[in-house]
Amino acid sequence: MRGGVVNNQEIFGSVDRSIVLNYGRLVCRSNTVVRLADLSVALGFHVGQHENFINIGAKFSFPTGNLANAKYLFEPIFGRGGYYGIGGECFGNVVLWEHEAKVRRVKVLWQSELLHLIPGRDQNFRSFDLKKNGPGSRYLLLQKYIPTNTSYVANVLIPAINITTFPVVSKINLEGSFACSLSIDFDCITVGFGSEFWGRSHEKLSIDFDESLSKGCVRLSDYAVLGRQISKNYGVSPCKSLSCCEPLAQINKSQKRIVCLVDRPEGIVCAKDIDHRIPPGIDALDIAGAQVPRMMSEKLFAFIGYGWSHCSYQPNISLFSSVERMMFEVGNIYAWSIGLQGTLKF
Repeated sequence: MRGGVVNNQEIFGSVDRSIVLNYGRLVCRSNTVVRLADLSVALGFHVGQHENFINIGAKFSFPTGNLANAKYLFEPIFGRGGYYGIGGECFGNVVLWEHEAKVRRVKVLWQSELLHLIPGRDQNFRSFDLKKNGPGSRYLLLQKYIPTNTSYVANVLIPAINITTFPVVSKINLEGSFACSLSIDFDCITVGFGSEFWGRSHEKLSIDFDESLSKGCVRLSDYAVLGRQISKNYGVSPCKSLSCCEPLAQINKSQKRIVCLVDRPEGIVCAKDIDHRIPPGIDALDIAGAQVPRMMSEKLFAFIGYGWSHCSYQPNISLFSSVERMMFEVGNIYAWSIGLQGTLKF
């Protein structure tokens, strides 16, 4: 590992080895996935007729998209991430004004849904930071130690994320949306605008212990957080065994590396003592910090289209654009879109 807190010679001597990052990697290319998103089925009542109606019913959603596997820092996810959904929806259409020839009209269309999300398929993975070491600590270097004789395991130096990534069970109580649009028809041309609101409740995350045991997850207490420290200094001759670690090191704050055991500064301790390693059990992981907070978004959109209403299946082509604000507990994200849409009626 070059350009970091230590170099390969200091860690591994004259042997050039690489430190492998199994999860949370950055990919130097487009990370694209093409998948079918969730399938939805609704069953309910239709009230009204023609273009003045309201539909109310139960709605069920089935996951067909992909799941997070934590291999990359940024993963494209289609659908709801493996959740089943059960709830209800309501949508309708009302004509506010119509020309006598019925070729010009002003109408309002709305759609709303509220779903309770249920965890579905397994193999959903999440990477965790270490609770004592703060955000980003999943990328700190760890040294493995043998519990029986408290000596370090040569050449077993890994990023924390390799052992703090687990299969999880994610629960989200509610997800809902409401959209409304006003459209104006001029013969074959339609112009409209509207808004959409979407929200999801706070995520509750837990580790899937059954799946973790089946995959043979490691013991966290076998590892010590190094910070800038090294277990053995190959940079001097003869090489010195140090067994130093910095249990409270952070990704952006750690003490200068020492090369001798004399006059160690406060915070630099001996990793042979099991109390100076990562605490055992999941309490060492910042599970709360990995949970997705409550989210909301609001969108404004506009469109213009042309339709062939006298043809079979009434084909229509539209140009649309939108501006969206996604609101999180820690701040807002803004996005915009523009696209082309085609529809057919059966």
